[in-house]
Amino acid sequence: MRKTRPGSRLVPSPGLAAAAAALALLGSGTGATGADKGKKEQPRYALIAGTVFRETGLALPGAEVTLAAVGDSNEARKFKKIQVVTSQRGEFVMRVAAAPMSYTVRAKAAGYQAQDKPVTVTAEDRIDVFFLLERASK
Repeated sequence: MRKTRPGSRLVPSPGLAAAAAALALLGSGTGATGADKGKKEQPRYALIAGTVFRETGLALPGAEVTLAAVGDSNEARKFKKIQVVTSQRGEFVMRVAAAPMSYTVRAKAAGYQAQDKPVTVTAEDRIDVFFLLERASK
């Protein structure tokens, strides 16, 4: 940095201002380049995520969460169930196609009553689902 006298102002040179403006214009372009022409469009996804808790309010690690499609549509019949296990913090996440579809999310764990919740994906959504599992009666 240049030293200046007290009370004087540091003024950028006109060449530096022009270069900064040119870089800003180049970086703001939204048009496709030649490299983008051959690329396929990326598939679109929705996320179904959530947490499984015990009745005490603490996270329930190791719970099994299953996602199944609902309905008689061809897409629902072709859908394969997704099964995940919750993390140490009781969290889970599943990725599905961003197409309109209804699902049932089921959470279950040893010693707890299973619980089902309906969810509907309409587009590139993030749907949060929370479960509070109660102890199974003995």
